[in-house]
Amino acid sequence: MKRWITLLVAAASVLGSVGCGASEESGEASAPSQAAFEGTQDPAIVGVWSKEDGKSKYTFNADGTYSFEGTVQSPGGSFPVSEKGQWAVKDGEMRFKRPDGVVLAYTMEQSGDSLKLVTKGSLKNETKLRRSR
Repeated sequence: MKRWITLLVAAASVLGSVGCGASEESGEASAPSQAAFEGTQDPAIVGVWSKEDGKSKYTFNADGTYSFEGTVQSPGGSFPVSEKGQWAVKDGEMRFKRPDGVVLAYTMEQSGDSLKLVTKGSLKNETKLRRSR
């Protein structure tokens, strides 16, 4: 569980604030809310996206699969994470289905080569991604 929370931190920080987000300001981790896994693959999201600090990378494939590679920060330090799963977009949310079946939803804002994922719930952790060229 700690590994996944840290992964989402990288995603959100996803998915980086993909994966369970660590706040870029506080370094604290919080779990995004769970949701049903439904939606479609948005062609504007398909491709490789990197966290602004270059420490994490998401690859969103047109078939609805994703891979995450990166270094994730947690209260206990940083560690490398590698994960594959499924992704979809619905109603302004990006949803991730992890290999263990857990579904996490983030609010998302995409504009050109920028993608911002924000954890849902009381602690709003944010991950900013840029499309890799």
